[in-house]
Amino acid sequence: MRKHILKVSKQPYREDSGLTFWVYKPIQMGQPYPGEHGYEYVEHYEKLSFYDEVKVGSQVRYFDKSETDYAVYFEINGEYSPGTLTEIAKEVSTGENIYREQYEAFLLKAKDKVRLIKVSD
Repeated sequence: MRKHILKVSKQPYREDSGLTFWVYKPIQMGQPYPGEHGYEYVEHYEKLSFYDEVKVGSQVRYFDKSETDYAVYFEINGEYSPGTLTEIAKEVSTGENIYREQYEAFLLKAKDKVRLIKVSD
């Protein structure tokens, strides 16, 4: 059974950006890939600039889940409700914390709320 996937950015994209993550749920794709396995964004947290948009509802056919210098991936096992991780992100993103502190605090608190297993693709 395929599980929800959490992608967390390990470093900021821009100097002024804060904690960033996405949650994908497994789906059967529609057009242009009907019936194939894919993912849909169900939660997205990021300090967006004026030209960016929240990805919730968008679909992706495939993505590489290998850990890089920029991102790490986790399977979410057990109960998960969209919005749960956003609440945690808002809590740890307040103040003038540096990105690494936000990242570490988010993962620590997220692991208390949902069961996360690091993906090695």
